[in-house]
Amino acid sequence: MDKFTLGKTAFIKNSQRPSLPTLFAIVSHFQKLFDVNSLNGVYPRMNEVYTKLGEMTNAMRNLHELLELDSSAPPTVVVDTVGKLCDIINENVTEQVQQLLGTQDIHSIIRKLEEHECFFPPFQALIQDLLCLLGE
Repeated sequence: MDKFTLGKTAFIKNSQRPSLPTLFAIVSHFQKLFDVNSLNGVYPRMNEVYTKLGEMTNAMRNLHELLELDSSAPPTVVVDTVGKLCDIINENVTEQVQQLLGTQDIHSIIRKLEEHECFFPPFQALIQDLLCLLGE
């Protein structure tokens, strides 16, 4: 028996029985929310939603730990923190590319990239020819 079947049984035992129209409305609402076309698809989709919720909960818990955030931090704080880290990484990559190419001027970087683009294709063709000769 899956968790939703167990939960459904507990719901019926622990509370007064809902009316048939109420149950119909709940199932209908679930079908609309989670794009379920038939009544037979409700339980499988419930299990799928439950599984995905568990995965997301675990992912958020792991992100809270990795980012050293309080466990009560909302998802928006997690997303903002990841965004800030990405910005820091992107800034560092830009600085590293500038240092590697030896310039701070974007036009010089573009010019050097164009030089490399013109310089390396003949070597790529040579390597392809050698691979063909060697039977690779």
